[in-house]
Amino acid sequence: MFLAAGVALRAALRHLPPDFDDAELVTPLTSARSVSEGCSFLRRGLEPYGTPPSACRHAPILLHALCAFEPALFAICVAADGAVAFLLHRLGRASSRRAATSAPHAAAVAFVCAPWTAAACAALGTSALQHAPLLGALLLAHRGRLAGASAALAAAALVLPDAVWLVPATASLWRSSAARHRSPPGGARAEPSLGAFAAAFALWLALFAALARWAAGSWAFADA
Repeated sequence: MFLAAGVALRAALRHLPPDFDDAELVTPLTSARSVSEGCSFLRRGLEPYGTPPSACRHAPILLHALCAFEPALFAICVAADGAVAFLLHRLGRASSRRAATSAPHAAAVAFVCAPWTAAACAALGTSALQHAPLLGALLLAHRGRLAGASAALAAAALVLPDAVWLVPATASLWRSSAARHRSPPGGARAEPSLGAFAAAFALWLALFAALARWAAGSWAFADA
């Protein structure tokens, strides 16, 4: 029910007011203008991350994916908001099993129905596309999934560089969860090494960076 209300709110904000894509609701890192100008450069065979002024701030893999579906950018933003809400709900349920939380879906409802997040989505802000892999990494780490959590966190770091600051916290969450799942009942808890997570994260990040370099044709996107 609350998802339907959130979609309706975003659609109303998108289609009722004229020229709603207000720069106060987005940043250069999440602006639809960045996507549009980057796609325009790509269609002309030009470097979207070239010399200043460089309008494109999106990671190459994300930019190429968005360019393929540029006419449906609003639907993509709504779907990304839905993915964030779903991940928040799953994280809330996972937390409620270990704490006295009566409303595990509260964070998801607050995110979907908050006027600011709805307005940012209606303004074609792409921040949810950056937050979804980060939340996915936390959820997978909570489940003790090494490959999935490290891959999702590496993807998040590629589109949202500040995500690297969460590597220690995510690794610690994964270690405690993996140890809980692996320990036999009544047996000693054997905690996995944090180095295993760090190594997996580094490998995934190198792979994604190489793919981004291949998609962009240069390392210019790293300075964008």
